Amino acid sequence: MEFYQQKQREQGAGKAICATARKLLTVLFVVFKKELDYWYLEDRLYNRKLRALDAAACVLTLHRNAMHPTAKSAALIRETPCLIR
Repeated sequence: MEFYQQKQREQGAGKAICATARKLLTVLFVVFKKELDYWYLEDRLYNRKLRALDAAACVLTLHRNAMHPTAKSAALIRETPCLIR
């Protein structure tokens, strides 16, 4: 429902219906074609979003510490477990 509401605000009701139907059919196609469980797809999406958030947080931390360098922030940069280094 959240996807539909966002598309409806952005593009209108007609295009939101088509976009939602396409997304649903794509998920069904992948589930049937690759014989996967739907929960597997949800876990993959969750992990992808989690990695993106981690990367954004690391960039923000590194940028903030670069703007105001201290000995503590230099140690923090070395200890930050960023995925993007």
